[in-house]
Amino acid sequence: MVLSARELAEACLVFDSKQQRTVDATTEVLGSGLQVVYASNFAEADQYIEDFIIHYPQPRSLHVVTSDGKIKSTARSYGSKTSEARTW
Repeated sequence: MVLSARELAEACLVFDSKQQRTVDATTEVLGSGLQVVYASNFAEADQYIEDFIIHYPQPRSLHVVTSDGKIKSTARSYGSKTSEARTW
């Protein structure tokens, strides 16, 4: 799948981070506008993603791409669109 410039600027890619920090996550913004988040104070990036969905002001506007069943379930319960990572 190829993202448009607008979609890329609105996208966020989340990774696990084993390095403990004083903040819950470190965000880097690449030249394309893509946000890369390292979920440092979460056991896994999955927990960060679920927390993000739950606390996002408009979860119905989110499109969550994942193969994780629990994240999909959380996203769907908040009205977010989901796609399978392997096929996306």
